[in-house]
Amino acid sequence: MADVTISGLSTGTPDKNSAVIPYSDGSTTYKTSPSGIVAASPGCILQVKQVVKSDTFTTTSQSYVDVTGLSISITPVSSSSNIMIMINIGNTGLNTQNTNLFRILRNNNSLPVGSTVMGSMFNVYMQNTGTIPISFSYLDSPPIGTTYPITYKLQMKNDSGGTSTVNVHNTNSGYTTISTITLMEVAS
Repeated sequence: MADVTISGLSTGTPDKNSAVIPYSDGSTTYKTSPSGIVAASPGCILQVKQVVKSDTFTTTSQSYVDVTGLSISITPVSSSSNIMIMINIGNTGLNTQNTNLFRILRNNNSLPVGSTVMGSMFNVYMQNTGTIPISFSYLDSPPIGTTYPITYKLQMKNDSGGTSTVNVHNTNSGYTTISTITLMEVAS
């Protein structure tokens, strides 16, 4: 990978031995450490993590269960960063007219997404049996000072019976897709 010039950063004395981000003062290219020697401007993406689920998942549970393979951890490099969570479910389906309910957990606690009365969830109502894709984004604000690993995972439940699926068409099991969770650390 070629070194690039990064603008919009406050400069200090880069530590050339622990370099991770390319930085140029115009004549010499350094790599700067995430230790605070060079601070990113608000809104800059500091790191990206992604998990891809290519196998299928089914559940008949009417209580939330982990969607296996859709869990990912990130360790913020800045203690004041936000985490952008982007979830793409290739297919979610039901074999009965019903609702699939989803929720995102941060370190086993529900994020405040959707209705707190219903347990911080977002739902997909299947007016007819079948399958649809879902995309969802949420900007999380972990507690200030967080520089330890944070695990995000997706859970789902079937609202009132039937079989719920991820990554497979409910009426055609030969039609499969992939699902992803992408995390981006955003400087604040």
